[in-house]
Amino acid sequence: MHFIPRHRRTFATLLALPLIAAGVCTLGSTAAQAQEDNISAPPPLQFPTLPGPNPTGSFGLGSLRSALEQGGNTELCKILTKQVNPNAVFPPNFTFAQCDPAIAAKVNSRSGSVRWASGARPRECGNCVGRPSNTRTQALDRPNRRFATVHARLTFTVVDAGPTPFDRDVIFPVDVNFECRVAGAQKRGEIQVTSVVGQPFADEPGFGESVADFLLGPLNISRSIENGIRTALGGGGSTPGPNLGPCTSIGARLDQSPAFDSFVWDIPGSQTLPPITTTHALPGSEATVVFDSIVRKPTIESQPPTGPFQFVLFVNGNTALIPRIGTVALPPGGRHDQRYCKTITVANAEALQILVTDGVGGAAWSQFPRGVDFGNGPSRTITTGRQFFQAPNPIPGAPTPPGGGKPQSFFAREFEVRYHVVFSPGVVAQPTTTGGGPLAGTHPPLGGGVSTTTGTGSPPPPACIKI
Repeated sequence: MHFIPRHRRTFATLLALPLIAAGVCTLGSTAAQAQEDNISAPPPLQFPTLPGPNPTGSFGLGSLRSALEQGGNTELCKILTKQVNPNAVFPPNFTFAQCDPAIAAKVNSRSGSVRWASGARPRECGNCVGRPSNTRTQALDRPNRRFATVHARLTFTVVDAGPTPFDRDVIFPVDVNFECRVAGAQKRGEIQVTSVVGQPFADEPGFGESVADFLLGPLNISRSIENGIRTALGGGGSTPGPNLGPCTSIGARLDQSPAFDSFVWDIPGSQTLPPITTTHALPGSEATVVFDSIVRKPTIESQPPTGPFQFVLFVNGNTALIPRIGTVALPPGGRHDQRYCKTITVANAEALQILVTDGVGGAAWSQFPRGVDFGNGPSRTITTGRQFFQAPNPIPGAPTPPGGGKPQSFFAREFEVRYHVVFSPGVVAQPTTTGGGPLAGTHPPLGGGVSTTTGTGSPPPPACIKI
C-alpha cells in the first residue's frame, strides 16, 4: 500500500491569520518561549520584521485603487480593440495610455459591450477594495514569511446582444500582496508586489462560460495591475512584479479613514537600535546546531516508503542537507549515527528556529529565543510527522468490501532527529545602524554599537561533517 503524503502548503496557500496567535512564539513577539518538536506550520522568521513606528517606505491604498483601475481599463481596451480588429497585437507592457483614443473613450464612458459595472471602478467603489492586513505563509516544510495583503474585486458588465438584450456582471477576485523578499537568511531584501487574480464568476450560473471569449483572462489582468503599480511608483521594466526598493520589514497600516490605509516598510539604515546586552543571555555571535543521529521509528503503515532519503533542514532559514551529498537508506527501526553540524550567525537574531523535513512528506520544528541561550546545551529531539492513508485491516469472518474498504487516515511520527545546540561565546560586533522595526523590549535589545563582552559558555562543538 503506497502512502499519500500530507498536503504541503506552499506560498500560494495563504491564510490571513494574526502574526502572533495564542501559544505561538513568533520572532519579534513580546512573550517568546521555547517551543520543541512541533508539526504545525512554523512561525515566520524574524526578517523581515514588522515595521517600526516611523516607517520610511509607504504605498497608499489610493494609489493601489488607481493601479487596479488602470489594470481593468487596459484589459477593457484590449477586449474592445479585438472586437474591431481580431488580429490586433499588444506589446508586453501595453498600458491604457497607449489605447486608441476612440476605444479609450468607450472605456471611460462605459459604452462598450464589456464595461465597468455601475459604481464598480476601484476609485469610485466602496467595499470593492478591502483594508490591508498583516499575514504570513503557512508552509509546513519550509520557513514561513510575513507579508501584507489586500483583497479586492473587479466587476465588469457584459452586454448580451442577442434577440432579447440583457446585461450580466462578471466578477474577478483579486489579492494584492506586498512582501519584503529576503533571500535565504539575509536581514534585508527588496519590496516585491504580486497580484493574484482569480477565475471569474458571473451573477448567473453558466453565464461566465458564455462570455469567456470576451475576457482575456486573470493572468493578463494581473500583469496590467502590476504595470499600473509600477507606473504609479515611477518604475519601469517588464519584470513580473515591481521592485520597489530595499527593505527590512513589511506591514499594513490602518488609518482612521480607510481611504488613507497603506502598505509600509522600513528602508535599511533608517533606524538605530540600542546595543546588545548580555544580562539574560550568553554573549556570542554564532550558534552551532549539531545533529547527532537519526532514528526511523516503526509506524503502523503496512508498506512504508523505503527510501533512500535525504533530509532537508533549515536553521534560521539557512538550508542544510543530510547527508550533504547523496542519500541514506533508513528502514523502519534503522539508525544513522553520522554527526553533522550547521553554524550560523546569531548576532542580530532574536531566536533560533530549526526545521527538519524528511523527504517523504514529514516535517517538524523547534524554536528557542535568545533569552534561553538559543537552546544551548542539552540533547534534544525533533520527530517528523506526516499523514498517510491505507485500507483498513480485514475483520476475521467478515466479507471484504470491494476495493478493500474505505481508506483510513493515520499520522506517523517517524524520523527522530537527535541534536544539541552550542551557543559559542565570543566577541559580539554589531553595525551601528540597521533597518527594520526595533527589537528592544522583546528579548535582550539587539543592534548598534560594539560589545567586546565574552562569556565562559559551552565547549566547542565535537567533530562533525559541516553542512
